[in-house]
Amino acid sequence: MAKQSPVLAPKRLFLQIIALQASYYAVGLLLISFALFVAGVPWGLHYILSWTDVTANTSLGWLLTVLWLLDAMFSVLAIVLIVGRSKLATDFALTLHLINLIVVTVYSHSFPTSWLWWVLQVLSSLLTVYAGVWASQWRELRKTFFEDYELVDLEAQNS
Repeated sequence: MAKQSPVLAPKRLFLQIIALQASYYAVGLLLISFALFVAGVPWGLHYILSWTDVTANTSLGWLLTVLWLLDAMFSVLAIVLIVGRSKLATDFALTLHLINLIVVTVYSHSFPTSWLWWVLQVLSSLLTVYAGVWASQWRELRKTFFEDYELVDLEAQNS
């Protein structure tokens, strides 16, 4: 029987998914809490775990949309740091959004029907997948091709 790669061990994958999901909600919590504080809006967990506030009818809905897209950019960083493999970046990015759909549906007791929420999820997924793969590939290739490369030649500057 062939030995399983430590990168694909089920326990490791599960812990990476948990870490990625936790970082996604932690950053979202920080961003949204700050925005609500600045706007003078009372804080509520529904702003993080529900789809009902992400609507095109209010400026708060648009603000939440922008903040969740910003959170997607932080998720790219989390994918690079937690997962680190470009081949796994797509799977982890889509898993992140699938789990979010499940959490939001369970918390709200209803399937999301807001068109803006769905547009947000598609854009966030695309952003996370493409930027996550690109950043992971850049990190992998940098080690391979640019090991001795420096952006600035420090010896030439000191002379």
